Amino acid sequence: MSMLPSRPPTPRTTTFSHPPDPNQRLPFALPAADKRRLDVHAALTTTGIPPLPGDLDAIKALCTLDDRTLTTVLRWITSY
Repeated sequence: MSMLPSRPPTPRTTTFSHPPDPNQRLPFALPAADKRRLDVHAALTTTGIPPLPGDLDAIKALCTLDDRTLTTVLRWITSY
């Protein structure tokens, strides 16, 4: 067993990027159905239920619900 000489630790520098300037954002609003889709995916993933490829049609159907109904469904999903 050979002993290799140890090297001294090298200093690491951490560079942080600046947060984006809200005034430089493009004027783009996410369509409601897309926001709902992201909310459903987030709720399923957070709860530990990975959406399967066949589930995408069901998720798409959920995205057509009104906000109040979808909020209720998301509450049901995340309460477990």
